[in-house]
Amino acid sequence: DADRVILATGFEKHARPESLLGRAIDALHLRCDSDGHVFINDALEALPGLHLLGRPASLQLGPMAGNIKGARLAGARLAAIAKRGARNAA
Repeated sequence: DADRVILATGFEKHARPESLLGRAIDALHLRCDSDGHVFINDALEALPGLHLLGRPASLQLGPMAGNIKGARLAGARLAAIAKRGARNAA
């Protein structure tokens, strides 16, 4: 379950300051590397409960992160995380 799912696209190396990701980086003080990648963990989280997919997840998922294959990989990873969370809550 999720309270909200937000989809956005883009091709630039760094998030534009006015973009959804750019505003999140600024407002939430997310750490980025020199190539504009937001640091995320194996659960694709930049912050607890804030999962990033697409190009922002390319350091975890590889170069296909921004395409359909990457979306499938991210979905499988998030589903496994959710399943573990459900087992731990039970």
